[in-house]
Amino acid sequence: MNAWPEMVTRISTTPETVALNKEGTAMLPQMNVIVNEVEVHLVSVDGKVFANSLDVAAVFEKRHDDVLKKIRSFSERGLRNFTDTSYTDESNRQSPMFEMNRDGFIFLVSKFTGAKAEQWQLDFIDAFNQMEKSIYKPVVLTNDEKLAVIAQSTIEVSSRVETVEHKIVEIEQKMTANYAQQQKLQKQVKIRAHTLQNIHNLPKEYNRKLYSGIYREMYTHFEVPSYKDIPMVKFDEAVNFIQSLPLERVLAA
Repeated sequence: MNAWPEMVTRISTTPETVALNKEGTAMLPQMNVIVNEVEVHLVSVDGKVFANSLDVAAVFEKRHDDVLKKIRSFSERGLRNFTDTSYTDESNRQSPMFEMNRDGFIFLVSKFTGAKAEQWQLDFIDAFNQMEKSIYKPVVLTNDEKLAVIAQSTIEVSSRVETVEHKIVEIEQKMTANYAQQQKLQKQVKIRAHTLQNIHNLPKEYNRKLYSGIYREMYTHFEVPSYKDIPMVKFDEAVNFIQSLPLERVLAA
């Protein structure tokens, strides 16, 4: 790599990455900087700036595994400046990673020696400083930019609501009738069998055929092996189905 390229900083202020505070001004939640030809991603959480071990390893030309081992070797006090997390690697698997605040970064890279390492440390610290300034010095957006941020936020919230609603529907569809509903289904089968028997003046020996026929038709219609497996969301439908079954279908072979 080239020796000590000038640090380039890119701050994103697109609606996708800007958050509005109560005064309607924008706070920058993230910033990308180039250090040693590596794009470093800094994020702001609760007024603090964090870098990650993956970027630090790339900048200081270290194996990420070695950086992880170094962090894990720190004392409990040192580890307070690090957060154990993960990222999606090239194989689409979750791999370990640490996020670190300024103190954690300085503590970690102080172990790295050499002239280039010193330059990269300073570039990183400059990036931390710049990011912290952006936190306490909000970017004032135009009205059009504010509307774009609000519109984007509305879309994101709507999307999340739709996702939650979809998951709720999926869960409800997988839930089967509870015990009380199972008891009611049994009762409805009994009532329908007696009703058909009385309406058509059938002898008692038809009882078994009526019961088995009603259960058979219910299982076939709802594609379940037992009345206990009737989906909870289809309980009312199942009750209506039982109550409306005609004798011809019940006694069909």
